[in-house]
Amino acid sequence: MPLLSIVLIVTLLPLCAYAGLALAVGRERVWETVFGSVGPPPSDSERSAWMRLLEQEGAHRLAETENQIDVEVRTRWLRFPDHVTIRLLALQDGFSTVVVYSRAVYGLYDFGVNRKRVRSWLQGLKAELGSLPTDSAGRS
Repeated sequence: MPLLSIVLIVTLLPLCAYAGLALAVGRERVWETVFGSVGPPPSDSERSAWMRLLEQEGAHRLAETENQIDVEVRTRWLRFPDHVTIRLLALQDGFSTVVVYSRAVYGLYDFGVNRKRVRSWLQGLKAELGSLPTDSAGRS
């Protein structure tokens, strides 16, 4: 019986805390409320480039804040929905970076569709902005 209580507390407490916070501040503001603001927003040219790219891809905007864009994109052939979160982060000395999290809504495996989509988008941004974000190992 004590094990069941522990399992219920460990699983339900974070869910209830998130739900309460989402009701209080709105779902799109939970991250900023918990972890604080990451700094000033990136430049307008970066945000504009992302917005043009998403419009060209036919993405449906789900939510948008100063530093984050959440969209739904459909796969080409079977039109399965994928959710993509784009977080624009300002760094020190005028530099910025982007975090893109693309995931399938249905199923456990997407056959690499999300990875290919993100890489294609980053190449499009490189062509438009003249630079490409890299990960900590220096890969683009």
